[in-house]
Amino acid sequence: MTPSRPVPHNYHGNMPEEPGKGEGNPALAHQLLSLALSRPHEALARSRAVLAARPPALDASIARQAAGIGLREIGDLPSALREMRAALRLARASGRRDREVDVLATLGATLTRAGRSQQGLAMLDEAIRHAQGALAGRVMLRRADALFIVGRYAEALEDLRGAVVRLRRAGDLVWEARSLAYRGFVNLALGETGRADADFAVVERLHSVSGQELEYAMARNNRGLAAFARGDLPKALEYLDDASRRFEALATPDHDVAIDRVRVLLAAGLTHEALRQADEAVQRLVVARGQAAKNAELLFTAASAALAAGDLPAARIRAGRALRLFRAQGRDLWAARAEFLAVVSACSGKVTGSPITSTGAVPTRPRRRICWPRASRSSRGGRSPASSISSALPGPGGGAHHSRAVPRGWPRHFEPSRAARSGACLRPATAGWTRWTSIG
Repeated sequence: MTPSRPVPHNYHGNMPEEPGKGEGNPALAHQLLSLALSRPHEALARSRAVLAARPPALDASIARQAAGIGLREIGDLPSALREMRAALRLARASGRRDREVDVLATLGATLTRAGRSQQGLAMLDEAIRHAQGALAGRVMLRRADALFIVGRYAEALEDLRGAVVRLRRAGDLVWEARSLAYRGFVNLALGETGRADADFAVVERLHSVSGQELEYAMARNNRGLAAFARGDLPKALEYLDDASRRFEALATPDHDVAIDRVRVLLAAGLTHEALRQADEAVQRLVVARGQAAKNAELLFTAASAALAAGDLPAARIRAGRALRLFRAQGRDLWAARAEFLAVVSACSGKVTGSPITSTGAVPTRPRRRICWPRASRSSRGGRSPASSISSALPGPGGGAHHSRAVPRGWPRHFEPSRAARSGACLRPATAGWTRWTSIG
């Protein structure tokens, strides 16, 4: 699949707020909403043309929703939220409950990604109460995304199972592909890398057939995650580079590709390059006024890279900034990780030792989530007092997912001691769910 040339981002202008008269166009929803998750800039241009013709409330709501999704996908969340709120007003004016529910779900999921999880989840709960059939499946998929962002993984999985059943029963191939992408991340979380890659390969094929270019790029990124999780670093970088080129061709941000590249570089021991790329990604997001949720994750990634590189002051500063954002967003588990990273960066220069035990083995208790700088010759073999703190840090999912000996997100075929010595702090595989699956 060859990415299309992006349309310039010139959506903003004097758009009519009041809808026109007449009946809606039944085909418009499928065309515009699909386009928004395939070629966002083109969807923005099409939405502007539709709105300029002063369509009836139903069509105007669809155009505003598509514009909001497109703006979200290119990273302009403030404008996206304005369009989605306008879409919700128009949906209510149209008198169509199914239209109102769909827009409400889009707005709720986007609010959660913007760091306003309580408000977003309340909207999604309201939407699911009034949805049935395939629409209920699409809403459940969006709520699963929001629940996952705030760390409520068991509830997210329950919603996801319900979504898959409803969407498959309805024969909705595009949304079934999205549900399979989510299932792929669940498989990654459980360490089932082969099943995850199989899911992502099916998603890739379905999006290629349906022409969903943006989601095809996401599928390529996800296959990179699966390759990384099974320890194939060259293949992981190959997939990530291809995904990055596709996102660039579509003029959409690639913040999660940056996070994933940092993870691979850390695993390869290239800590300073990882830190450089993480900081560049943070700066790009700030300039683009991107998702607050993603800004916090990028800062956490940069803190991990700084600690791995031995730059303790930089790690402490970045972890502190991430901590404040996670707390403001109500993301308690992420906040715990960031706080722990800040504590480790503050105390690492004051203690000796490394997480490597006296026997040379690296503890693999699933609750540990920590990056360590390379141990010095004099300290290798001792155990840092700080490593015992990591035992108390809650893992990202809790419950049965932590019964495995290998932590979630840790490459199952990647030697643990090598990862520890290189300073690799592996983000839980499912963290990319906040971007590399589409929610509509």
